[in-house]
Amino acid sequence: MDARKAQFKNKNVFDSQTVLTRRHNATIEIRKQDRAVHLLKRRNVNPSAQHDSDDEMEDVYGVDVQQPNANPGASLDGDDEMEDASYVDLQQQVPQVMQELAHAMASDQLDYQCEATKALREMLSKQVYPPIAQAIQAGLVPRLVQFMTVQHHRLPLEAAWAITNIVSGTSEQTHAVVANGAVPILIHLLSSKNNKVQDQAVLALGNMAGESHNLRDHLLTQGIAAPLLAMFGQRHSLNEARNMAWTLSNLCRDIPVSRAPSACDNSLDHKLLTSACWAMAQIANAGPVPAHAVMEAGFTRRLVGLTRSTSKDLRDASLGLLSIIVQGDDAQCTQIALNCGILGDLCALLNKSSTQAQACKILSNITAGTSNHVRMVMECDILPKVVHLAAHGAMETRSHACWALANVCLAAMASPDIATYVVSIGSVTPLCDFLAVADNKTTSHALNAIRSILSVGQLHVLNATDAPNPYTQIIEQVGGMQTIEKLQTHQNREISKLATIIVNTFTDDEC
Repeated sequence: MDARKAQFKNKNVFDSQTVLTRRHNATIEIRKQDRAVHLLKRRNVNPSAQHDSDDEMEDVYGVDVQQPNANPGASLDGDDEMEDASYVDLQQQVPQVMQELAHAMASDQLDYQCEATKALREMLSKQVYPPIAQAIQAGLVPRLVQFMTVQHHRLPLEAAWAITNIVSGTSEQTHAVVANGAVPILIHLLSSKNNKVQDQAVLALGNMAGESHNLRDHLLTQGIAAPLLAMFGQRHSLNEARNMAWTLSNLCRDIPVSRAPSACDNSLDHKLLTSACWAMAQIANAGPVPAHAVMEAGFTRRLVGLTRSTSKDLRDASLGLLSIIVQGDDAQCTQIALNCGILGDLCALLNKSSTQAQACKILSNITAGTSNHVRMVMECDILPKVVHLAAHGAMETRSHACWALANVCLAAMASPDIATYVVSIGSVTPLCDFLAVADNKTTSHALNAIRSILSVGQLHVLNATDAPNPYTQIIEQVGGMQTIEKLQTHQNREISKLATIIVNTFTDDEC
């Protein structure tokens, strides 16, 4: 056999290993092409229920609809022939199952309709080979759309769940659902008293919004904004809130801040985006995990761009959300915002009196991050403007600006060269001046910053014989030491203690 095979040209083209390798490469390429399309879509899969679902389907319809492979990637390294046989066997059984489901869903008994819809939903929830095309070909979509309007304790949920998985498919499959009038019904379900029904409607509409700009605009003109945004004022689980934020991000993706009136006019754009920012702010403000979920929704780059909006409401909302995102201990969230060019926009906002306080607040949150974040702020040459505002801005602006400068000073403990920079741009004067007028929390923070600068200066004393602390002299020249000496008798114990430590550590030996 081998001798005969060797007589043919291209004899290795169809050997098992070559075929497997070629199929593997083709599969990877297809997955790369499909990945961008499916990033904006989600399918509601319930793996834990799959085994029970298969048994139930076999009991009800007399057909074994076993899942061909629980691991989508296993076929690349496993037995391809077994997988192909399983897939072919499944495809042969699906038409028969669909006929049975269509017959059951045409029944006039609600409980029987519900069981059939649940069985269909479970088939569509398969992790691999969901029979979306077969369900559409069997004419089940119109029935599912109708079931979403039925007064029943379970049927609308099952129908909406099935619709969610159908619109997670191809563009043609999504438009097949839209063509059957599902959009207004799904939008109506956003006001349902059942959170699970609401969540399925959110997922389905999010899939539609992620399909195309035209379909996204169609959802807006159908009135999705008001009921979706109203959901943020209700109590929802973290997962449901994440789904709401994801759908909002799909609705707001690539909407120009100013554009000619088309599917929705400028006022609707601004209103939607403003409400979306405040809604996401409510989620992000709940803690680091929800804030990270907002970042994962992919809204950050768009959000940074919204800070340049001519609409004051929209600009304030976007700055408010950015301030929440970059605060806290999640360095990754701050880094994502920095990567999206937030510093360039903040630099421009510092030139406008109406946005100076908000911009300084965001900068104070950024400089409270890692030393790399502080260096990125230094490199964009934005801190000289902050120094000016710390000395001459409105009271609120001065407070946020001093916090930003103090955070940079605290970073100098890990990188002494930072101290050299902040002193060179004149940061010491506004920090010392603000000690006399700031609230207790800001005063304490400013004292810690000055202590950090002086500690770095002390290194010069240790490394050079008889050399004075250069930063002590600068602080004395601007009257900072006199203010700190007075703070030793401050009624706040923490402030008085810090002031005493600074005076005893950095003046006694040098006076």
